Amino acid sequence: MLKKRKEKEKKTLILKNKSITIASLFALTLFIGMFAFPPTVLAKQGPQIDVLRWKVVKSPDAVLFEMMATPPGLDIATDLIRPADIETMDGAGMTITSTPAFHMGHIGINIRPDQTYRRLADGLLVGKILSDVKFRKALFQSYDQDTIVASIYKYVVTPVRSLVPPALGGWYNPGVPKIPYNPGDPSTSTAGDGTACGTLMAAGYTYDGDSWLTPAAWGTELGGKEIPDLKCFTPTYEVAPTSAEHGARWIADLHAIGLTSIIHEPAEFSPYLAKVFGEADFDIYMVFWSLGRFPDHLYDMLHSSQDCATYPWRYNGPGVIDPDLDPLLNTIKYSLDHDAKMTAAWEIQRRLYDENYPLCAFSYLQLYSRMYFNGHTSGLMGVVNSPGYGSDNTWTYLNLRWDPNEPERPEGNRRIENGKSVIVWDLGEEPELLNPCFAHTVYAWSIISPTLDGLIAVNPYTSEDLPWLAESWDIEGPITETVTLDSENRYLGVPAGGTVDIVDGMKCTFNLRTDVHWQDGNLYVP
Repeated sequence: MLKKRKEKEKKTLILKNKSITIASLFALTLFIGMFAFPPTVLAKQGPQIDVLRWKVVKSPDAVLFEMMATPPGLDIATDLIRPADIETMDGAGMTITSTPAFHMGHIGINIRPDQTYRRLADGLLVGKILSDVKFRKALFQSYDQDTIVASIYKYVVTPVRSLVPPALGGWYNPGVPKIPYNPGDPSTSTAGDGTACGTLMAAGYTYDGDSWLTPAAWGTELGGKEIPDLKCFTPTYEVAPTSAEHGARWIADLHAIGLTSIIHEPAEFSPYLAKVFGEADFDIYMVFWSLGRFPDHLYDMLHSSQDCATYPWRYNGPGVIDPDLDPLLNTIKYSLDHDAKMTAAWEIQRRLYDENYPLCAFSYLQLYSRMYFNGHTSGLMGVVNSPGYGSDNTWTYLNLRWDPNEPERPEGNRRIENGKSVIVWDLGEEPELLNPCFAHTVYAWSIISPTLDGLIAVNPYTSEDLPWLAESWDIEGPITETVTLDSENRYLGVPAGGTVDIVDGMKCTFNLRTDVHWQDGNLYVP
């Protein structure tokens, strides 16, 4: 279905999802018809296959079994995180692709000063502790990042200390302050000696031989109290054993210096995401993000307007509210000045790991950035390995096909079903829903994305903009004016006919193609 709106010469297109059918309890299939363009129009052609099926396979062990089975139960396995699995598939003659990824993993800390909204009995105490930048710094000093990453992942990931991974090129600030691993010992450390224990002591925390107590300077209500239990959500060992092990090792180091109140809480991914971003009901959590080619995620994860406690399902999970940081984030999001955006990105990254900025620093403990390793069974052609995105991308979807010279599989061949060519792709979890307005996990968007055509495409090798539904576009700005809305804007809470003041805004005019075809072959005329 296509919804269109015309205003003078300006045109906007929203292409909604095509049909997706559930093939079984554990598999989802997308039947692909004609693509939106005649195949001679642009290099981004396809699709070359008839059926693309996602099969939900929830653990690395199960993915390896499916890939190595005779015949294979999967044709493509993405997000390979265990070196042994990569080496096994490579040894079996499969095609392995890899690239530094637009990806990062982190541990987020709920830094809201008042947490009585979720912990009625001890919410003020918990808020006081987690909003204390010195306490958070001690957690960072107790994270043996290099050892943990090397021992679990070897060459599959790269340790990072910034909220912008190195794969984003010039946006990455290599000068982000490093917080060295130096836990210390509660019985021998001294205040301010550079250890985690010394940091706690300098902030007024005391160790009674059994547990850490909050600073007496906090007063009789909050001072001299044992630190309450603080749970850290991670994925389960069954679904993501490396992530669960990663979290467990960090928490073991915290326990070694007496911070035994921090508890490892493995949980199902979608439910704890709902706790974090839907309800802001958490102490600490682990999550991994697939990113884009620009650092817009800084705005989503840090701007006060994105606080998920106030606006559920926005992505400022820790609850960072820093009036000095917001202008820099606005520059990242809205400025048309590239140099200003770059300067803001570097400064934001620096502040996040500098204790002189207590309203935002140490809210995100960075873990690693992925090298995207994907495995493909022999005989697959058309794989496009895009820097930053890997081979799990739209270009691969459109060009993937079976080598016609590859021998057919024996009994149980899945390449052809009822005369249609088939490829089976892995999916690590069931998608929570398939509504593009509300879906928030990579599992849902892995299915939704191939059903949506955008106004522009992205060159898979240079990350430059390419025309797609729009053959050209014009950008004007900065613009300051009052505009009257011809339809409701739910995000701003403004009804149709209402006005919005635009300050330093931007106007984009898209000129649509006139040779766009629907899947049934009918021409769309804008």
